Amino acid sequence: ISKFQLAKAAVAAGIRILAQEENISLSDIDRLILGGGFGSFAHRKNAALLGIIPQECVDRSEKLGNTALAGAISAALSGKARNELSRLQKIVSAVDLSTHSSFSTEFMDAMTFEQGGNVRKGHSLMDTDNVFWLKNTVSDTVRTE
Repeated sequence: ISKFQLAKAAVAAGIRILAQEENISLSDIDRLILGGGFGSFAHRKNAALLGIIPQECVDRSEKLGNTALAGAISAALSGKARNELSRLQKIVSAVDLSTHSSFSTEFMDAMTFEQGGNVRKGHSLMDTDNVFWLKNTVSDTVRTE
């Protein structure tokens, strides 16, 4: 549970800090892209119930899977993709969460789970049965099958 709790808090804190950096509320986020292994298999509504992603963003979130690999392949094979990457490099800035003044506060706030357990028995965090799933409530154990 502790590793899950740390990952949940880091993702939730990161989303909140990025919204703060853009001076927007969570409900103003137009599109929340879930990438990587989590983005391939996450059940969006249950991820929101657990506090991983904001409830306000569930309907505007989408799973894209291994976006780093897809981007690398596109950049290697497509001049148009390389041009788009070059354009984005000029307008995108990195936010180092580890040194951000709000990270510790946001991270600690995101460590908690709602009282009473907000994931019902048998509801899975992941869309597949063979990755991670939650048994009973958040206070129970996370196991792999």
